[in-house]
Amino acid sequence: MSVIITLSSSIIHTHPSLFTRVKKDVDIHILMISVIVPAYNKCDEIEKALVELIEVMERVGEYEIVVVDDGSYDGTSTVLRRLGREYELTCVFLERNVGKGNAIREGFLRSKGDIVVFTDADRDLPPSQIP
Repeated sequence: MSVIITLSSSIIHTHPSLFTRVKKDVDIHILMISVIVPAYNKCDEIEKALVELIEVMERVGEYEIVVVDDGSYDGTSTVLRRLGREYELTCVFLERNVGKGNAIREGFLRSKGDIVVFTDADRDLPPSQIP
């Protein structure tokens, strides 16, 4: 069974106890965390976002990052193929844009973690917010 956490400013500000509860009840360092990152036409932003996310996750423990390219046409897939090799990311390439919800679902289906976290490729919320 996986614990699912969605990272968005509304959830963090509205429900900060969610993160406290996870930290107190479970030693997350012994659990694998999957971070799902849906991306659509983020060629200019995705590398910086993923490198920052990787730096944060390296301090957390066992993790995987699943990036879902939701049918981008701006070169995002080219950047992801390179980053996937460099950083051992799991990259999923959808042939056409199916929407953020479906992209998240595809990432979730490929994730292996005990805890699954969703975050956006635009870095509206800093990766440091991941517990």
